[in-house]
Amino acid sequence: MLRKTFLILIFATIYLLFAQQKLQYTLDSIASKWAPDKRETICILRANWRKDRVFISGETTELNAIKELYKVMKFKKIRFYDGIKLLPDTSTDKQSFGLVTVSVMNIRKSSLHSSELLSQAILGTPVRILKDSNNCYLIQTPDNYIGWATHASVVRKTIAEIKTWKNEKRMIFTDKAGIIYADTLKSAVVSDIVMTSIVLAKNHDDEWTKISLPDNRQGFVESKNLTDFADWAKNTQPNAAEIITLSNRFKGVSYLWGGTSAHMLDCSGFVKTLFFMNGLLLPRDASQQYKIGIDVEITANFSQLKKGDLLFFGHRTPNKPNITHVGLYIGDKKFIHESEWVRVNSLDFESEDFNQYYHGRLLLVKRLIDTSTENLRITNNQMYF
Repeated sequence: MLRKTFLILIFATIYLLFAQQKLQYTLDSIASKWAPDKRETICILRANWRKDRVFISGETTELNAIKELYKVMKFKKIRFYDGIKLLPDTSTDKQSFGLVTVSVMNIRKSSLHSSELLSQAILGTPVRILKDSNNCYLIQTPDNYIGWATHASVVRKTIAEIKTWKNEKRMIFTDKAGIIYADTLKSAVVSDIVMTSIVLAKNHDDEWTKISLPDNRQGFVESKNLTDFADWAKNTQPNAAEIITLSNRFKGVSYLWGGTSAHMLDCSGFVKTLFFMNGLLLPRDASQQYKIGIDVEITANFSQLKKGDLLFFGHRTPNKPNITHVGLYIGDKKFIHESEWVRVNSLDFESEDFNQYYHGRLLLVKRLIDTSTENLRITNNQMYF
């Protein structure tokens, strides 16, 4: 009798483990469907058996994932406790938005200061605050990129405050880098400022503009380096000549993994900055950027390429290309890119700028200029407008 009871318990335990594994596989499938790119979406679902029911915990930014979970569980006739947290977390605070209040905000993989640098966001960038932990916010930038930033680098805002911000006199900083001074005599420094920063204009004349930062610090910036943000975004169109001219201003700027500011950049951060200044908001990483635009045929003499095309490098895998690098085509078989520093290389064997490494790893060319890019326009991004 004791042996029989023991065997029943073993088989019951095995059955429970099998059922839990099978259910976890279902949850993982739902998560993969609604969060295929973990850089842009979150969906973590975990199953644990508790007596006669299943307790499902986790968190997600995708409401549709939770809806599908309910449908699946109903179909399978499984009773469960819902312990899933929908992000952004508004359980204690409805201020689920924020504005970057430092010149360059670091975005990391976790809330630890020692964590890997994933990306950066520039002064005045609007962000969604998904949750709060360890003196850091889990934030999402306008290009949907997700990561952790310190409390000190973001000012929380309500939906109403963000709407007010959108209607105020916003200015974009168009020089590579500069200084915000305490007064027009330059007696003290309030902050540094970099290209693509967005600030509020309080007073404006031909020489100086008094500006306000998201945390209400105020200072003065030379007016020649500021442009009305709304007008600029509305009227700016991607133009190959202007993008290439801008790219040359970055020559020599050092490489930084995760960098997106004029101070230091990585390859995709460089391209992203160039196109932002031409009115388009590109995805963050090269492995995301290659999915937009139209394909351009790579011929033996590269005759199909046009100035402003994006060149993607890497190696092929059975399922999809493994993109590891991106550069900007500037004509005459040459491209400019961020590789240790911003520089020009050539695809021409006979050129002194020829680079065998990148020549052998060119996989794709994509064209954004003179194509349908309305979905990428900054004016169509709800975080900005």
